[in-house]
Amino acid sequence: MKLIALVTIVTAGGETPPGGELEIKDKSDAESLIDRGFARAAETKSKAQSAQVSEPAAASEKTD
Repeated sequence: MKLIALVTIVTAGGETPPGGELEIKDKSDAESLIDRGFARAAETKSKAQSAQVSEPAAASEKTD
């Protein structure tokens, strides 16, 4: 499971600073990091793309 570190996370593969992406193979370990506030799930490309599409549409709906 891909995660984004919210704090520095140290694994056997090294350190991941806040904002860095890491892969945790054990789903229960990944969920534990999320539950304790140490990381968040990384967005999938489809979610990230749909968010980018929504933002310009919202910006074009300005009210004067």
